[in-house]
Amino acid sequence: MERARIRGRGGIHRRSAVSSRYTRYNLKVGFASLYPPYLFAGGVPRPMLNGIPFNQLLCVKNKQMKYSSGFIGDFKLGDNIVHNLAILRELYATQSSGPATTANLLRKPIIVWIGTIAEAILYDLYVVKISKFTSEGVPNIPSDVLEEIRDKTIDEFAKYIDNARSKKLVGEEPQIYNNLDELRRLRNRVHIQNTKGHFERDDGNTFTDARQRAAERTLEELISIMVARYLRSNSKHCVEELQLPWDSHLDAEVPQTL
Repeated sequence: MERARIRGRGGIHRRSAVSSRYTRYNLKVGFASLYPPYLFAGGVPRPMLNGIPFNQLLCVKNKQMKYSSGFIGDFKLGDNIVHNLAILRELYATQSSGPATTANLLRKPIIVWIGTIAEAILYDLYVVKISKFTSEGVPNIPSDVLEEIRDKTIDEFAKYIDNARSKKLVGEEPQIYNNLDELRRLRNRVHIQNTKGHFERDDGNTFTDARQRAAERTLEELISIMVARYLRSNSKHCVEELQLPWDSHLDAEVPQTL
């Protein structure tokens, strides 16, 4: 079995088992000859990466990824998420081109910004889609779970995480919920007084390179799960794709049969 890696702009390069040459495949085609039958539904090829069909996922430069925005219910909220990702890209450009002191200073606004985007995505799931999409519904959430959630007031970052954990709405693994909660507490350090006493007392010791990388991965995992589970069947893709400003932290390998 060969493995394919996402590389370069907008395609996959697959190394042949019998040749050292690489073949380029555009991410928007079906890959029908490369994938086993279980990746097909109704005759439509559905090759996947991390559970996401490739037609919902684009590789841009290096290993930076664009994800479909088709899971977003509130288009204006989606536009604002895109806008804030653009702000993040500017912060990353400055962080990568400046001296180490600048890179360290920018860790706090970057991590806080990542946290606000994660909260907005969960807000869209709970306050917009679950609460208001009574006719359209929400894919992959049973109707009895939807009704149970609608009977509650779930309107804060911590409540989103706690309920999602109890209903396993963001996956089976407990670590994603622990990571989201850590990101939430880091986001709350936007309040300089830190009355909750989260993490180290000094901002300079709290907002580290390791925590920035962890925040990046947490947001990327959240987006990838939203795309894999909650794409709207009738989405018109009115919101631009979600382009992340860091190299992907997710496994970019796809098993293939030859």
